[in-house]
Amino acid sequence: MNWFMNRRIAAKLVLTVSIVLVSSLLIGVVSLDRLSLVHSKAEDLGTNELMGTRTVGGLGNARQLFDVGSSLGALLWRFRSNGDGGEWA
Repeated sequence: MNWFMNRRIAAKLVLTVSIVLVSSLLIGVVSLDRLSLVHSKAEDLGTNELMGTRTVGGLGNARQLFDVGSSLGALLWRFRSNGDGGEWA
């Protein structure tokens, strides 16, 4: 540590700023590498793992259409079952 104390202030500042700069660059490179890993996992999750949710959503839409269709079918059945040739029951 004595070698550091014997240096001039300008040399100490340059050395300290250089250490901070190198450590910041190292942290930035590691962060970008990890962020690309997170991005690839998110893409994989969105394209492969969530396909089932689209299917379930489609089933919900089909059920709504079925409900509307069955209600319309019941209404038409009541209309036709009256037998008066077009009167509502």
